[in-house]
Amino acid sequence: MRLIYTRQAKSFLVPDLNLYKRPPASQLIPYMVRASQTIRGTSMTNRGPAINLISESMNNACAKIHRTMRPYFFTDIDNLFSGYSSDSEQPIELPDLDDMPHIHQSMHFCFDVLEDLDRATALLQKDPDAVDVSDAVFACWMGVYRATSRLEGVERRIKSGKAFNGSK
Repeated sequence: MRLIYTRQAKSFLVPDLNLYKRPPASQLIPYMVRASQTIRGTSMTNRGPAINLISESMNNACAKIHRTMRPYFFTDIDNLFSGYSSDSEQPIELPDLDDMPHIHQSMHFCFDVLEDLDRATALLQKDPDAVDVSDAVFACWMGVYRATSRLEGVERRIKSGKAFNGSK
């Protein structure tokens, strides 16, 4: 059972209109479904490059989150989310991807990125010695936000064949 606790990570599962004064983040599950449809609609010869192209921005977000988490890699996280569970704010459980065959296997890592965003946010917010916490959390959130919001352009490039030098 994988739970998401922080508001920043939850915004990719449930729309949060007041977070960072931006349009609501693209929801992660519809993003994964749409990316999977694009991958499956690509010929087998171009499927690998299509997966790489689609997952590139999410990999960049993951790298940004891990760079932010680097000072906390050896921190005990057993009690990390103890302050986040309250009656008004319950954690959100991530669905089991085995029950979702319409999501391509290459998109399963998106939930790992979301969990990492959740942990990074909690680690930064609980660290009394952290500097510029809100900026660091925003930068991590923005990486995932960019990844989920830029799928349409990548999808058009893949479908038109421009991503593969004209061959679909």
